[in-house]
Amino acid sequence: MLLPFSLGLKKDNTLIKFRNMTDYEFKQWLVGFIDGEGCFRIAINNKNKVISFNLTIGLHVDDLEALEFIRNRLKCGNVFIDKGVTTFHLTKINDIQNILIPLLDEFPLNGVKYLDYLAFKQAINIKLDSLVKQSDKLELITQIKNRMNTRRVDFTMSSSHTIRITPYWLLGFIEGEGSFFFNYTNMGVGFSITLTSSQAPLINAIKNFLDSYLIEDVHLKASPVYKEIISQRTSLHTKKKSTENANTAIILQLKRVNFILDKFIPLLSNLSFVTKKYQDFLDF
Repeated sequence: MLLPFSLGLKKDNTLIKFRNMTDYEFKQWLVGFIDGEGCFRIAINNKNKVISFNLTIGLHVDDLEALEFIRNRLKCGNVFIDKGVTTFHLTKINDIQNILIPLLDEFPLNGVKYLDYLAFKQAINIKLDSLVKQSDKLELITQIKNRMNTRRVDFTMSSSHTIRITPYWLLGFIEGEGSFFFNYTNMGVGFSITLTSSQAPLINAIKNFLDSYLIEDVHLKASPVYKEIISQRTSLHTKKKSTENANTAIILQLKRVNFILDKFIPLLSNLSFVTKKYQDFLDF
């Protein structure tokens, strides 16, 4: 039985270390967090033909301060609270054009949300193109909207897209998708990330990053036996579909205590968490 680290935690904001994050680190962290928790949305009001765009990040209300941190660092967007959920919204075209797009072009998303971002950006360009008729804009953007997010069926990345895992990107992604756990049955601790099968290239890249982290190149060029030892630090396995329409899940797990103590914990300890998942990490 897996128990989440949530019982008996102090609600102590001093545990959150994000104020030490540089601008360069923040950008990498934010991209990882968007890869995990962000959503690019296009809304079309069929009555008045108004097209609007929105990057949203939704969290439990306990992480209100994390979304306020994002808003303050970007100097744009709004944060709202509704029924126990806090959401960051970035909706102004000027902010999207001048702040979000340059950031995501400098530090591209790694997962399938990169495809939604490209579609999102394409739709904005169409909306702002004075040479395209309004009626054509609605049709073209509607077509793009209908192929995004949960309606996406094509997950093929362009040959020019490269997955780049950095420590701060990984931290952002972990704060969105990672889970620290305790197994009561065997008194073991572990860490996991669960993604759908469409994210197989990304989860493999994360595994490769963790497997080789802080290992000198001379060792990576050593014997195949040593490389096999490295590859066993993390494990990947699939989880069968729970329903006919569900996507197959791929689960990355860290259970080797020596690697967790010697490499994984020091890696995360040197980074500045933003969300309350830092409390889970401290218990872990």
